[in-house]
Amino acid sequence: MILSRRLQSLSLILAACIAVTTASLISRSNRAPPTLLTTRASCGTDADCTAGACVNGTCTLQDFGRLCQVNSACSSGLCDEDIYRCDSVGTPIYAYRDLCVSNADCVSGICDAGIMPVNICPGNGAICETVSRCAPGSSIGQTCSANADCYEGLCTDGRCQYAAVGTPCDTNYNCHSGICASPNSDDNYFCAARSGGNPCGTDNDCSTGACTSAFTCQQNEMGGFCRGNRDCISNSCLTSSNICRGAPGDRCSSNASCASGLCQAGQCTDYGYQALCTANNQCYSNSCINGKRVCENGVCYVSFWCDASPNGSPCAVDGDCVPGSRCVGAQAGISTGTCALNTTSTTTTTTKSTATTTSTTSKSTSTTTTSKSTSTTTSTTSKSTSTTTSKSTTTTKSSTSTSSTKSSTTSKPTTTPTSTKTTSTTTKTSTTSSSTTTTLKPSGATCTTNTNCQSGYCRKPLLSNGTRAPTGTCDAKKAKGAKCYQNGGCISGSCNKTTGICN
Repeated sequence: MILSRRLQSLSLILAACIAVTTASLISRSNRAPPTLLTTRASCGTDADCTAGACVNGTCTLQDFGRLCQVNSACSSGLCDEDIYRCDSVGTPIYAYRDLCVSNADCVSGICDAGIMPVNICPGNGAICETVSRCAPGSSIGQTCSANADCYEGLCTDGRCQYAAVGTPCDTNYNCHSGICASPNSDDNYFCAARSGGNPCGTDNDCSTGACTSAFTCQQNEMGGFCRGNRDCISNSCLTSSNICRGAPGDRCSSNASCASGLCQAGQCTDYGYQALCTANNQCYSNSCINGKRVCENGVCYVSFWCDASPNGSPCAVDGDCVPGSRCVGAQAGISTGTCALNTTSTTTTTTKSTATTTSTTSKSTSTTTTSKSTSTTTSTTSKSTSTTTSKSTTTTKSSTSTSSTKSSTTSKPTTTPTSTKTTSTTTKTSTTSSSTTTTLKPSGATCTTNTNCQSGYCRKPLLSNGTRAPTGTCDAKKAKGAKCYQNGGCISGSCNKTTGICN
């Protein structure tokens, strides 16, 4: 069924492209300019837009055939959840459980907001969306000759029937569990079991192998088998070995065995900010609140999560504390600390240099000595001028008399002016100290780098072109085994880029 519908959708896209190309070749001058539909002046990611996708910094509704992640990105209001391109509406081509906008879209003539799954995580799995689907035109059990005849299930023994876990499938609607997946991430798809806590009819519907008396898939304790986090009471599955990690208070021997990522004094510690929880006493903050939306197996769940810790409460990292506080005394991977007000001291030093020039000039007068039979007088005059910052002047005069006979001598020594300049430097240092408080951003706040966030992790969504957005939102670091795309997203600080899992 899905193959035929994909071909039909692709045919419509091709036809639209041919029509547009033909019209363009016939008359470019008569073509009206495209209308830009926006809901806000600017955006950083698709998640910023209430309608449309973020294109060149503007929320723009996408036309038929354009790439999309959610229905709201398309002008038609419908994004094909198989090929992620804007689809057409108004023609009854969609089968049971296909996405729809109105009754006119469905073969059955009924577009129902109650057909499961209602809450989904389309595209890159970062945005939860509530959708409507086509209601069945015929029910399970009616006659068929091929799988394509069945709106749901597969054609088995001449009748439409749901397929059991392990049966090859094309879509989720073929399977009794409602999940068609590729376990090896190749082109081979099989009906897969539901994760813990989901509705079930038989044990085979559940990944844990047990459907409880309340008709929900069982969630296992520490050490139990799991395929995903929801299979575990701790909401944490070590996917490399398919074993549930321990919940707060469970006995442990290593950090890796605990959902919190920390084994202290032989017990798994409580959970930090935004970790999934079921009771207040599981959280450092002693506050387990409702509202966190979690995607798993393509389904969006609303779960409880731990609130941030106030000052004086335990913590493992700075991101566990309320805004403006940090975790004091914690040793990574060894022990917890306590949340306290975050203050940092900033010192600024300013240096000014002043140059002062001192000039000293010496002048020497000529000296004349005359000797005669009579008394001869030798006269020497010295004048010294010194210029400093205090402007002082000194003048010295000396006179010498000498007697000699029978000789007459006249002497004129050469006068040599001497000028000396001395430069001194005076340094003035000014030191100013101020105390400032640095406030890191809480979870959900807009960020550009990990250093903006209390948690130390800025999660940037994947855009439709395969690149990460320039801005993102602050998020909690993930435990070992959780999905990741950068080292900063993991408590361990190491993300395996091959598997996309925190080490």
